[in-house]
Amino acid sequence: MQPPFEFEHSVEVNASAETAWEFWTKGGNWHADQSTDWVTTDDVLASGAVGDAEHLDLPFVRSRVAESRAAERAVLEAEMPGVTFRFEMSFEPVSESRTRLRQRVTLTGPHAAAAAPLLGPMFEQSIRDGLQSLADAIAERREP
Repeated sequence: MQPPFEFEHSVEVNASAETAWEFWTKGGNWHADQSTDWVTTDDVLASGAVGDAEHLDLPFVRSRVAESRAAERAVLEAEMPGVTFRFEMSFEPVSESRTRLRQRVTLTGPHAAAAAPLLGPMFEQSIRDGLQSLADAIAERREP
């Protein structure tokens, strides 16, 4: 069954998947994404870890790492009343020194269809901008 909202975007970066993963999994580096106001985690991106964040103009969100495979993929899930957000981030080697960063977001739940027209465009812009900012930061190996 198709979720009420789904969006995927990718960019490429001149770095290995391991280097990109290492940079991304440092919670402080998530500020490379301008839509992220703050992030805290109890164990950055280990399966089952819990983190708190504030993104865009959304209220505080607690997320859980549903899946984590180092240098390959992580899946974070968060909930608001009636809407489950699922964010998938993958690191796909293009070559030994180049990686495709791919992020996908889906909204599901009883209120997802109603939330999609408001949240969908915000997520689309945030993911486009955030992935490019992340790729730029990884390429420069700079930490915000």
